[in-house]
Amino acid sequence: LIGEQHPHDAPQPLAPPGGVTLDPTIVACDATSVLSAGRRGPKPVLARWSRAQGTWQVVELEVEPRALATSFDRVAVVHDEGVRFFEGPSLAAGATLALHGARNVALAGEWLFVVAERSQVAIFRAQAGHWTLATSLTAPSAVLALAASESTLALGLPLDGEPGPRGGSVQIYARQAGTWTLSGTIVAHDAMAEQAFGSSLALANEELAVGAPGSNYVAGSVYLISLAAASRDWTLSGWRAEARQRISPFLFDPGERYPR
Repeated sequence: LIGEQHPHDAPQPLAPPGGVTLDPTIVACDATSVLSAGRRGPKPVLARWSRAQGTWQVVELEVEPRALATSFDRVAVVHDEGVRFFEGPSLAAGATLALHGARNVALAGEWLFVVAERSQVAIFRAQAGHWTLATSLTAPSAVLALAASESTLALGLPLDGEPGPRGGSVQIYARQAGTWTLSGTIVAHDAMAEQAFGSSLALANEELAVGAPGSNYVAGSVYLISLAAASRDWTLSGWRAEARQRISPFLFDPGERYPR
C-alpha cells in the first residue's frame, strides 16, 4: 500500500503484474518509484512502479533479483551475474558490475557496498561514470545484513558467537579521509545465545535500528542506538556499545509512539 503525504489520503494498493506474487520483505522506494521482489512461477522477478500524474503503474520487470538497494536516483540490483544499476530520474536500466557471488548490497551517495562472500564486503566508489574498488573488508563471521550512509557502514553478524552461539553483533565502520576503518562493535544489553542480533539493519542520520528475531522468547525485537552518542561516550579506536532501547511485540500496544 502506498500512501500520499497527507494523512487523510487513502493508501493506494499496487497490483502486481499478471502471474507475479510479490515478496513484501524486499522493497525499496523513493518519491517517484517503488521496487519489490517477487516470483512469476519458479522465476524470481523485480517489479518496478513509476508514479505519473498521481497514479502508480508497473513500468519494468528485471529477472533474477537477489537483493536490491536504492539511493536518490540510483538503484542497485544483485543477481547471478553481479550488480545491475537503474539510474537517472526515469531509473533507466544501466550497466552491470560483474561480481559473481554477490549476496547483498547497500548504496549511499557515491559509495556502493557489496557482500561478495560470506564475510567479505567490497566497497566501490563512483568516479567518472565508473565504479572503482576502493577497499575490501573482512568480518569475523558471515555478513547477513548491511546498512550505510556516506560516512558510516554497519555490518550485521547474527551468527557471531558472542555472547553465545548465534548471539549476534554489529560492526560499525567510519569513513575518515576516504578510508573506511572499524570504529566499534554493538551488542544487545540483554545479549544471549540464539538471539541473532544483527539479522536486519536500517540506518538514517546516525540512528541505527537492529533486528533480533530470536530475542524476547523468539517474538523478536528491534534495538535502537544513536551512533553519534556512542562516538561521544567511547573512544573511536574500538569503542563497544550496548543497544539499550528495545521495541518488541510484547512491550507495546498497537498505535503506541516511541520518542526519538
